[in-house]
Amino acid sequence: MLLLTWPATIEGVAFQALSLVRNVKIASGGLAFIQVLLLCVASYIWPATAKP
Repeated sequence: MLLLTWPATIEGVAFQALSLVRNVKIASGGLAFIQVLLLCVASYIWPATAKP
């Protein structure tokens, strides 16, 4: 809320911290997408077998 009401406070360390958090968020989202994609591919390569 502070950053939205006083944009002049986004300097120096605050900007670096926000950039770091943004990069971590983008990287974790990308890794999650890759994980889901690999799981989908794996389900076609090794299909589940039904146990009686």
